[in-house]
Amino acid sequence: MPKFPSVGKLEAARRQLETAALLHFNSGDPVPIHTLVAAAYGVLEDCAAKQNSKMFIARSLEAGLSPELSKVLKAAMRKPQNYFKHSDRANEPGSIEYSPTFTNLMLLDAYVKLVELTGERPTILVAFQAWCLVHFQELREMLPKEQELPEQERRRLEQLAPQAFLKEFMQHNLGLQS
Repeated sequence: MPKFPSVGKLEAARRQLETAALLHFNSGDPVPIHTLVAAAYGVLEDCAAKQNSKMFIARSLEAGLSPELSKVLKAAMRKPQNYFKHSDRANEPGSIEYSPTFTNLMLLDAYVKLVELTGERPTILVAFQAWCLVHFQELREMLPKEQELPEQERRRLEQLAPQAFLKEFMQHNLGLQS
């Protein structure tokens, strides 16, 4: 009888995030990217809760908000995930709008929690973190000044297609061909 593969929850979450990042850099379909990210996010959120830790997005939603409003916002965050996952909900519309940008922030949040829980820093996820820092002003503002990119270089990187960004990241940071 063939042996079936064994995989732990954190390993599964890491693999889902790596696959989502690969799809992102290859301009893949945003629906499976969201589905992979949401699945990994749920696993990491549960694992973090067991260690009395929370995801950054959850902490941000709770900071200064009433518990009721926080609950409404969390439900809105999960709406695309549930829509893509379930087909038997009676009052769901025939289609849904969702934000691929928010999916990117969920992927980044999940990566940060993965590092916290495992210490692992998969190369593709480090590249995704760098891509986010180039594209999201709010994230750049959290960096120490010595880690900031010169504005001209940031603008140049921002203009690269995701696949070209990954290729340049791999060559510059790891001396690898992607």
